[in-house]
Amino acid sequence: MKNVSILGAGWVGKALAHHLKQHHYYVKASVQSESSFNKLDIEDKFLLNHNNNYYHQDFYATDVLVVAIPPKDGYLTLLAEVLTHTNPKTQLILLSSTSIYQQTQGKVIERDSHSIIENHSLMLQAEQLLQRKHPNLIILRLGGLMGYNRIAGKYSEGTTIKQNAPVNHIHRDDVVEIIKQIIEKNIRNEVFNVVAPKHPTKKELYSRNAKQFSFLPTNFEREEVEGKIVSSKKLIEHLKYEFIYPNPCEFYMPSLAYS
Repeated sequence: MKNVSILGAGWVGKALAHHLKQHHYYVKASVQSESSFNKLDIEDKFLLNHNNNYYHQDFYATDVLVVAIPPKDGYLTLLAEVLTHTNPKTQLILLSSTSIYQQTQGKVIERDSHSIIENHSLMLQAEQLLQRKHPNLIILRLGGLMGYNRIAGKYSEGTTIKQNAPVNHIHRDDVVEIIKQIIEKNIRNEVFNVVAPKHPTKKELYSRNAKQFSFLPTNFEREEVEGKIVSSKKLIEHLKYEFIYPNPCEFYMPSLAYS
């Protein structure tokens, strides 16, 4: 039974912990604040933050370390500290984001040149830092996280946005299952885009959700569809992965478990 430590038991990290425990992994999870620690319903939980240099010996005694903390001020310092505690043999999985790609046109794949990637992105700097220091790194560039109580179009209801575009979304259930399969197959030293293979437009998706959940539709200044499509072809081929929710128009279920 593999040990998995999850640095950052937020919306994705907590769901991942529950999913892995259901599949008989030994899971440890951390949060940064005392209030989050008191609310965390995971048996092996740790309060890790700058006060203790994100360190506890038991937390880093693990086969797999998943970094699920979103980038913010001090993020690179945090990751540098984490690296000092992480065994080089540990399978390290960084949850990154497709936001590192510029607002370009057409299909985007993992091996595109840095002219396609936002060089000043904090997330990209984080990827590069870990790639330089850790030989067993997996980078997962997640699309827009959706599902359960995160409903595309809800947060822009009744407003007008400038541009219609293809969406690059991913359901949380697919994220946690993909991470589980990467751990099971002991994949290392790879970069994957984690995005549903279907890419409806914002207008199509937002309008559908507004009708389904009875909120105000989003309006668009321009009807033309412009924007990038982030490809998950490499992930699908490498894992032979079949998405639970391949189409963002079919993401939403009545259950709000681990929401």
